Amino acid sequence: MAIAGAVLTSAWTPAAALECEGVVLDDGCLFTITGSDTPEPDDGYAVTNAHGAPFYDFVRASDLDAIGYPISQRWASEAFTLQAFQKVILQWDPGEGRMRYFNTLDALANRYPEVVLPNVPPHQVVETDSDGDFGSVTRAHLALLDENPAIKARFLGEPAWLSLYGLPIRYEEREVDGNPQGLQLLRTQRTVFEIWNVAGPGIAVGEVNLQNVPDKLKQLDDVIIPNTAKAPRKASDPDYPAIIANLYWVADGLTPLEQEGVAQLERVFAVSEPMLRDRIYKSWFIRNQYSQRKARLYKAMARHAEQAWVSDGINPTEERLFGKWGSHATEVPDLAVLALQKPWIVDGLTDEEVEVVHELMKVGVNERLALLETNPGSNEPTIAYYLLRMPFLDSVEPVDMLAISSLYRIGWWHRHEQHSIVAHFAERGGVTDDHTKIIPVLAHAAENDPESFDTMLNSANLLVEDRSIALPQAGPVTLAVIRSRPGDAATMDHLEEAVRFTEGFIRRSFPTKYIALHVTEAVEPWGGLFLGTHIGIREAYDDRNHDWNQSLRAIVHHEVSHYYWHEGPSWLSEGGANFFVMRAGVRGSEAGLSDLSRECRSTAVGDATPERRYECRNHFGTELFYNLYHRLGEGEFLRRLWRLYDSTHGDLAADNCGDIVEGPCHLRFAFVTDAPPEAAALVERFLGEVALWED
Repeated sequence: MAIAGAVLTSAWTPAAALECEGVVLDDGCLFTITGSDTPEPDDGYAVTNAHGAPFYDFVRASDLDAIGYPISQRWASEAFTLQAFQKVILQWDPGEGRMRYFNTLDALANRYPEVVLPNVPPHQVVETDSDGDFGSVTRAHLALLDENPAIKARFLGEPAWLSLYGLPIRYEEREVDGNPQGLQLLRTQRTVFEIWNVAGPGIAVGEVNLQNVPDKLKQLDDVIIPNTAKAPRKASDPDYPAIIANLYWVADGLTPLEQEGVAQLERVFAVSEPMLRDRIYKSWFIRNQYSQRKARLYKAMARHAEQAWVSDGINPTEERLFGKWGSHATEVPDLAVLALQKPWIVDGLTDEEVEVVHELMKVGVNERLALLETNPGSNEPTIAYYLLRMPFLDSVEPVDMLAISSLYRIGWWHRHEQHSIVAHFAERGGVTDDHTKIIPVLAHAAENDPESFDTMLNSANLLVEDRSIALPQAGPVTLAVIRSRPGDAATMDHLEEAVRFTEGFIRRSFPTKYIALHVTEAVEPWGGLFLGTHIGIREAYDDRNHDWNQSLRAIVHHEVSHYYWHEGPSWLSEGGANFFVMRAGVRGSEAGLSDLSRECRSTAVGDATPERRYECRNHFGTELFYNLYHRLGEGEFLRRLWRLYDSTHGDLAADNCGDIVEGPCHLRFAFVTDAPPEAAALVERFLGEVALWED
């Protein structure tokens, strides 16, 4: 059973309120009465209203016997600030603006099941806990009180028993000195009631008392109460927000250098506590030791926390930026600082801008690793630093991310070629927006056609035809056909037709706003390829005097459809692309499907070559989509095709698929779930056949 910490709404008059026993602070009290961990008489645990969390106001209105004195400083856990007292742990919820009692013993059972506290009954699950009816759950747990009338009277005598204690969890009696009822115990969600029925030092026989459960936890190593929150402090010590104070390099005392780092973190906290929490929990460069190398990063983060688009709250796009920035910031500090200075970062963020920062950081980190191999300890700026200062990144266009992604790919395998590209453009004033149309196609050339690489690097040797269009879903996009010699003027028209048809048929926004078709022999032996940053087709298709030219329209449609279907099993990626070409009326017929169907089904699987296996898997996929289309009708088929696309691309959860990205599970989810029996039968027949042809 897991019941959230109850909101504190009680308004009773405490029997003995918690008064300041120690040093009075401006917004609270430093309780020295429980600071006896050290011989210092003026240190202790501060209970304050600092940083918007009113712990002091709450405890002054509470019963000392129910709460006890403080035994820790504050600490942060996710979005909450907590503080331990002798008998309870308080939890401030900033989102709700409420103080709650922490489910201390529930948390112990869930997070540290191996921990056994002395004289604390073990956790148990009551039979009704899984029913979901809070009324029946409550009655079943309260029935445990009938085991001991004295404990029951004390428990129910508290007006706010649900807030303060939670529900009863387990009653237990233990033998002590021959008395089978020597110790009577009731474990609740947040505390333990006890009655000693044998005499002993400091024991009031027969009285009902509450154990100091947090005191017991404090003796353990980082169990619920972090070690960093246990040390007493003096009144003169700085009062940092808990999220900062509990960083280990802050808690162990600050050097003058570290004080500068804390000052920057306080700047961030003052503007956006959620941003600071996000950075601390996700970025090791803040959690780990502060250093001189990190100083510029902290200042950059603090300066940009004060931008208007941060101070008004962090949206998911802004959170992604700092996640991607912070994950590599210490490895490429110059790049990280420069990135946050770009005008398109300062004036607000788009998803494209976040991806540009991410790709640049990847280029920089990869280059840093290479530099350190040849020159350990080098602080030389990486090539990404110089890229970020070039004209093409004065603003961010859709093609920019593809260009940087291509440079990253080149640098990973061919660092020399990456440097050649950047040096080539640097000599000409840097990469411009015109150059970025070429750079996405260079990665495949560097890997597969190095002889043409130098030729392609010079834009004077290339013919670039581009066209701007507007799509219903994606909006403005740019098309480009890149050649090394004149080609068929119809190629661009076919590219536009294919892009429009594909987005219109699947009715999902085209995945990119820059679609480049590169006419190149680097895709040999294939006729065409989808290459991530662009598509490529062989030169013969673009040559009006070659026999292959008659298939130009079909191959352009096929490769464009791979922008949507390019992952997963070949029957999905290639079969789906083939079906799209058929639906566009470009190539293929039912007769052609039947001919290949008979050939594949009459071939012994064991006798088929690997090429034939691949071809038949693709054919079966094409045939499946074709048959489903005609069996279901266009409207129902499209509804299910969209479900298949959304589930395979993570936008719709397919039940019980686990970690499968694309495949049979998603196909069943889209075309078997709540489908007509004949459609479900087609899918199951297909899956049985295609499984035979898997390698």
